[in-house]
Amino acid sequence: MAIVELLLAEDVDVTAKTDKSETPLSLAKGNGHRQVVELLVQHVVRDIAPAGARQAKPGKSLLDGAAAKFTIPKRNLEIPEQMLPCVVNLRRIYAAIKEYEKEKGKLPDWLSDLVPEYLTKEMLLCPHNPVHNNRNNPDPNMPCSYNYQFSVTRLGNFKGMTSRDRKMAQMRLFGNVVPLVRCRMHGQMWLALTVNGRVYLSPIMWEHLFMPDYVPGQELLVQHAAEAFASVEAQQVKRGKSRLEGATTTFTIPKQNLEIPEQMQSCVVNLRRIHAAIKEYEKDRGKLPDWLSDLVPEYLSKERLLCPHNPVHNNRNYPDPKMPCSYIYEFSVARRGGPYKDMTTREHKIGQMRLFGGLVPLVRCRMHGQMWLALTVDGRIYLSPIMWVHLFMPDYIVGQELLD
Repeated sequence: MAIVELLLAEDVDVTAKTDKSETPLSLAKGNGHRQVVELLVQHVVRDIAPAGARQAKPGKSLLDGAAAKFTIPKRNLEIPEQMLPCVVNLRRIYAAIKEYEKEKGKLPDWLSDLVPEYLTKEMLLCPHNPVHNNRNNPDPNMPCSYNYQFSVTRLGNFKGMTSRDRKMAQMRLFGNVVPLVRCRMHGQMWLALTVNGRVYLSPIMWEHLFMPDYVPGQELLVQHAAEAFASVEAQQVKRGKSRLEGATTTFTIPKQNLEIPEQMQSCVVNLRRIHAAIKEYEKDRGKLPDWLSDLVPEYLSKERLLCPHNPVHNNRNYPDPKMPCSYIYEFSVARRGGPYKDMTTREHKIGQMRLFGGLVPLVRCRMHGQMWLALTVDGRIYLSPIMWVHLFMPDYIVGQELLD
């Protein structure tokens, strides 16, 4: 150990290869010298850290300034010994990206852009599986094991966005734990190199390590919803212009969903009365009611808020705070949870009108079993599954209307 420490003090290159492509790190690992392996890795980390520090002035780097919003669990920072050679590669890649950005004023489009000026091509291959090319967002220029999260590849579900665009948005939600580069060559747990140079073990969906209820695109929802809501509001606030009118869609309600069973017809009557009352309220007051109870007694009797099929059952989804009500008012001012945090149900539905137009439910009734009754913003009534959006778009993803 003393000899190794002396050599490191002389700043030898611990990644230099023999004629058999062996490095001091691989030789130490192959001979079971765990202490030597740890010492060599620590040396590489110390060597790379100054390179990361010699970057552009504060605020210049796209990767700098991300807040520390989450803490990486300690167990995820404990990298198994067999992954340490890959960690060395990741840290070299990090230093190369930072140096590239410093000199060129931008991030590389692909990791292959770093070769050969900043990195050898061998550094793009995971030592654990050097012949395996990355299938997630593959590099178009040369074999590369690593998934570069800030590449310029176009994303499918996030139309018009690059991988880099999305990761920059995720930095607003997750801060500096967002991966810059990932390696999937080690089984169920992936290695993630963060935007500030740390390495941790993560599940395939790394976001769930920090936010178990995360849904794809969550980081974009509130921003896009606010823009969508403001846009619709600006168009609808003119006197006499209803916030429920003018939205168009290419979707059609299936004929069979317009055929309402006889036993639901009394509820249909209630829903039509509620629609008329909401329209009258908006005409008189220039705004939508915050709750259906705001319609009572001037525009509607309180009995109309109870489904005849089950008049004693109160609605559990966004319950009316003022009186018993069977119906779900989708345009209430109730605050949403989960991925729509900080949004009201009204803001969410107005955002959905951009995609689904007049088919968006204004009021829904869940008192009839598996199929719900939906009263649309334009006054139609249809049978819908619980997830009504799947009736029109089976591959819909949460928040899609706010991302397109």
